[in-house]
Amino acid sequence: MARTTERQAAGVAVPADESGRRSTSSFAKSVLAEAVRDSAPDAAAAIEAESNWRRGYHRHFVAAAEAGIASPADANGIARRGLAAVAEQIRFVRSGDDRPLSEVMSGAATAGGFDTQVVPATPGDRPTYSVPYGGRDLSNEDLRRQLELWVSDGVIEVGAAEGVEEVLANPEWLDLSDLTFVVLGAGAELGPYPALMGLGATVAAVDLPRPEIWDRLRARAGDRSRLLMPSRDGQAGADLTTDLPELRDWLDSIDGPIVLGGYAYADGEAHLRVSVAQDALIRHAIATRPTGHVSVAHLLTPTDCFAVDEDTAEASRTAWAARPLGLRMTQGALRKLSGDRLFHQAILECLDGKEGYRSAVFDTLVTEQGPNYALAKRIQEWRAIDGRAAGLRVSANVSPSSNTKSVTKNRALAAAYRGAGMFGIEVFEPDTTNALMALLLIRDLRSTTCASDPYTELANPLQLLSDSAAHGGLWRSPYKTRTALPLAAIRGLLRSG
Repeated sequence: MARTTERQAAGVAVPADESGRRSTSSFAKSVLAEAVRDSAPDAAAAIEAESNWRRGYHRHFVAAAEAGIASPADANGIARRGLAAVAEQIRFVRSGDDRPLSEVMSGAATAGGFDTQVVPATPGDRPTYSVPYGGRDLSNEDLRRQLELWVSDGVIEVGAAEGVEEVLANPEWLDLSDLTFVVLGAGAELGPYPALMGLGATVAAVDLPRPEIWDRLRARAGDRSRLLMPSRDGQAGADLTTDLPELRDWLDSIDGPIVLGGYAYADGEAHLRVSVAQDALIRHAIATRPTGHVSVAHLLTPTDCFAVDEDTAEASRTAWAARPLGLRMTQGALRKLSGDRLFHQAILECLDGKEGYRSAVFDTLVTEQGPNYALAKRIQEWRAIDGRAAGLRVSANVSPSSNTKSVTKNRALAAAYRGAGMFGIEVFEPDTTNALMALLLIRDLRSTTCASDPYTELANPLQLLSDSAAHGGLWRSPYKTRTALPLAAIRGLLRSG
């Protein structure tokens, strides 16, 4: 059970029990159960009865995703109730004072505020765009050909390719000088900051007050774009989890419509807290700015569980059925030797929802990332669904697995990524992911026909999360990801040797 003590708590924190212990497991179980209770009471009861959350959380997140397939009302209701449970329970601790975060966010800040440092825009030509891949910079027809290859290989969904194609067909969309982006976690390896700074946007960047981070961010500034930085005592940066009320006031000082994106990452339970902090700022902006003045953006992980369409589900089922007899026998033997932990079929059946919506939940949860990571990403998904239901434009696309530092420092995951090719999975380099996903973000902000536009009809809100996925091939694999990962890791270790 993940815990922090009362003495250690500072800033955004999960609630303390009577003994002063703060359990992220108890918090996650409570939030997830409340989210699904009205739509799937049996699933809520199972969540509350789970005795080993760290090892058993997978099936409950899958059940929560399945519960949203039944109807649009269920998908929207789960998101709304999940966010409400987070807001009702989460705390904020400062100088020994433990209060509800909702109370803190509606009251006056109690620490020194932030000034604004500015790096002005520099003149430049109309922007062009390319996607670095395999030692080349792909644009126009070269990029189109690569999109076709990725689709045919099952690396990205057709909707992702169509989204990039739409931007290529409308090059004027690449001029972002009319947009202001608030990028929370601007220094994140998989965030849009590098692309935005090259396209003329005004970017309000938030990241930790560490000089090395801001040296990197400043080095990418200019080039037709303007950079705004929160600053205290001459040092740029702020901590989302401990400086939250003061960051709220700083963001309030930015006038006009904004695109508010949450890209911050941290290890372990800190990632849950920073995701809650991001969502608190998004919630505040939506509540206090004029209607239509907030768009929401998140980058989703492929290692979660999502409702995928019938075509994607059938591709996975077909791949399972098409395994050669020798491979089936070998995998069967390995599964038996592993105590039934290896090579589980990813999708057994599709589920029928209302209005002709038919879907299956693909479980790509990875044990090494843990339940705190799963809840942090689910909060982002809930915010996307709830925001769209409220009439906001929302960008929430699944990005491919990428060779980021957070992955490569985990030896097991790094080895699995090196060996993922044996299962038809492509792991991207971060610069390719950044460039590709920024194009989808631009499409989501400009197009009037994509799922991100709240006036585009969807059979189910869950389509927002899956229609333009660039999952690297995970969703068309025949196996549940974590049941194939150990073999990929062994292959990766052999390759590194």
